[in-house]
This record gives sequence, structure tokens and C-alpha cells, in this order.
Amino acid sequence: MEANKTVSIKSTAKQAKHRLISGYWNDIRQKREDYFNKINYIDREKLQKTYSNRIERKLKEENSADPDALLYKKVCKLQAQDTFVLNPISQLINHDEYDKLTDSEKQIYLMRLTKKYNQLLERYNEEQKESMLNYAVK
Repeated sequence: MEANKTVSIKSTAKQAKHRLISGYWNDIRQKREDYFNKINYIDREKLQKTYSNRIERKLKEENSADPDALLYKKVCKLQAQDTFVLNPISQLINHDEYDKLTDSEKQIYLMRLTKKYNQLLERYNEEQKESMLNYAVK
């Protein structure tokens, strides 16, 4: 078993060395720079606004127990999973509240939760895009 780990580490190190020699990382860096240079001024302005809004929200979220902030954390956790989540809404339901509702109230709750989920998912995707662009600049 120990010999397999050594072989694996050696082969991984050999592959990493090959990537360095072949200029793989320089190609990646160049592709990121090219992508960032394609973005027009309006997108950059929007990106900066998104980034500043993100910082403001983080400060608010750290200092409060806002239900939207907690829901957003759940959405982020769902999106960060390696597996495909078939029904994310079911994982976001607050069962302490949901289980006390009538059938019609449950439908309204689910519709509001779905709308909120879509908003938070859009926010998450914007922040991921912004993070990727910030990474490309570095």
C-alpha cells in the first residue's frame, strides 16, 4: 500500500513538472487575461457594483440573523455540492413553519420560497462570475 502512494506521488509530481515545463499555467493565465479584456466597460462597472454590494451584504450578514442571509447560505451550500440537487426547494423549506400551514398556505409558501430561491440563485451566479473575473485579473 505504501509503495502505491509513493508511485502515485511521484507520478503526480512528474505531471506537475510537465505542466510547468510545457507552459500550461502561462496558457491558462493568458486565457483568463484574454477573457477579461473582452469584457466591455459596462460589464466592468456592473462587476464593481456587484462586488461592493457583496461586501456590504457580508458585513450585514455577519452582524444579523436575517432569514434571507441564512437562506442564502443554504443556497450557496447547495450550489457548492459536487452532486446535482434534484429538488433544491425541498431542502430549503423551514419545516418548523411549513408543517403548521394549511394546504393553501403551503402552496403560497412554496411559491414565495421558489421566487426567493431564484433571486438568491441569480445573486450566487453573479457573485461566482465576479469571483472568477477577479481571479482572472490576479
